[in-house]
Amino acid sequence: YTYGWGAREGVAYWSYLYGGPGSFGYAYVLSGLEWENYVVEIRFTPGRNQAAVLLRCQENLNSYILLRGSGNSLRWLVFVDGEAVEESDEVTPGYFVGPQDMRITAIGNQYILYINGIERSRFTDARFTKGMPGLAGFGHFAGFSSNTQYDSFRVTALD
Repeated sequence: YTYGWGAREGVAYWSYLYGGPGSFGYAYVLSGLEWENYVVEIRFTPGRNQAAVLLRCQENLNSYILLRGSGNSLRWLVFVDGEAVEESDEVTPGYFVGPQDMRITAIGNQYILYINGIERSRFTDARFTKGMPGLAGFGHFAGFSSNTQYDSFRVTALD
């Protein structure tokens, strides 16, 4: 197995080769444990693997809300102690070809996803009301051009 986060020309990516189950790479805003209402914005270019954003990550790094997607579909998942305890219906299609601007608002127990300015999904879950945002990457191809590329990650507090 060869995997890990990389960067090229200021763009982060998750690189993974010879995949097996459970091959995720996570990156968290560790100072955000007490963050409550916020907006996560990121520009990314989908590759052959899947792109994901974490919300409300808890101190043990095993409990969080995850938005995962590929070209086929988007799906919200809730993890508690490393186990998926809830999964939303699929939203299709998922990510499109080329650069995407994603915005997720996390207010209380409500989550709203916008891609390229268009609302794509809403999700409600009351398990966590604060916690760190972050990124996740996973897939089966290595090399900068075939992996999902993440850029301009920004978190803004909401009153």
